[in-house]
Formats: sequence, C-alpha cells, structure tokens
Amino acid sequence: KDDDFGGVFESSATKDLAQSITKDLTDKTAKVAAIYEYIGKNYETESYPTFYLRQPFKELLKTHKGAAAELNILAINLLRSVGIEAYPVLISTRSNGYLNPYFPMRDRIDRLIVGLPNLEAGQDLFFADMGGFPMPLGLMPFENLNGQGFMIKNKDKSQWVSLKNKLNNKLLLFNTLALDDNGELSGTVMLTSTGYEAYRNRSTIEKEGANKYAQFFLKDLFNPYYAV
Repeated sequence: KDDDFGGVFESSATKDLAQSITKDLTDKTAKVAAIYEYIGKNYETESYPTFYLRQPFKELLKTHKGAAAELNILAINLLRSVGIEAYPVLISTRSNGYLNPYFPMRDRIDRLIVGLPNLEAGQDLFFADMGGFPMPLGLMPFENLNGQGFMIKNKDKSQWVSLKNKLNNKLLLFNTLALDDNGELSGTVMLTSTGYEAYRNRSTIEKEGANKYAQFFLKDLFNPYYAV
C-alpha cells in the first residue's frame, strides 16, 4: 500500500486517460498493445535502476519521463483501470546479477516489469516492459531474461515466475545459388527473422534504408555468424 509502490496501482488519476487510449477496443491483447504504444511514444525512459517510484505519481504524469520501472507502474495502473489483471514483477537484470529465489536480497532487484497472467485463455504468463519500446509487444529487452522474477499479486499471494519472451528468436536463410564455370555465384537469397533478429533488422532498415541494409547483409552473408 506504499505510495511509491502498490498504492499507485489502484489510483484513479488515469482512469479517463486509460479509457481514451483503449476506446472502441474489446480484445484484451489489443488494449495492452494500445497502452504499450501510448507510453512508448509519449514517455521518455531514463536509465537509472529502481523498482518503485522515485517521484510522485502526479509528477510522472506531468513530466512524461521516468525509469523503466516507473513507466511499468504507470502501465499497471492504466491496465487495471480498463479491467485487465496486471501485477508487478520484481527482477534483477543480467548486468545486476542473479536473483537467487532461495536467498533473495533487496539490492539484487533493479527493475520492475508487468506480469499479465490471464491475457488470453490457455496462454502462458505474458510479460511486458514499457522500457523496451519500440520492440514488439511480447519481446522484452534481453537484459530482463535472467532466471526468475517475483510476481506480487497481494500481500498474501505472490510467486516466483520464469522470465521468458512470448516471441521466439529466429533467423532463417534460404539460398538458391548456382556456380558457373568462372567460379561466380548467382541466385537468390531470402531471409526470415523473428524476435530480436527481426527487431535488429527493422531498426537497421529504418536507420540506414533498405538498400544500405542489403549491402551490409550481403557483405556478411557467409560470415560464421550466419553459417551456425
């Protein structure tokens, strides 16, 4: 119930905002995606580590700037305002070290993410991190994938959960090549990627352009990285 933590989740300060963000949406996943996109596009993520609010909630809403954990606390508030079950999950990022579930220590916790246990029927626990935007929903920063996190439902019911992405990381190359008498190759190359690979590819294309990306890709095509 602390004002810097659980007390914020049930605040009515963003009720109207949450309704406007998810207006005309009925699907739960679509509502989560809308809130994820709203925070990602309208809030600046600061890099300091924390798992609670380091500024008043009203200040966060005013400045549109905060640590990833603060943005995730805001997300939980918005999600609950539109009837979506959302809980804080305390984690330790890879650079901060391993969070031992048999001997957890406060100084091993440096981030809070969002746990969504009942987003869709039959679906596994879904995690979201507002600090990961513009990664697609279902893909968290790689730093978050560090063993287990502690999901807090209420003061009497909490649990350890395995941290994993909804989206798989995959890179597939399909080559149709012909070698002529002069030792030259010609043909077609098709690349399919998902997860982190797809995110990196899209980011490069957006930054450098499709033609320059193709040049980088063809240059490195036969490097060991792609051959594994």
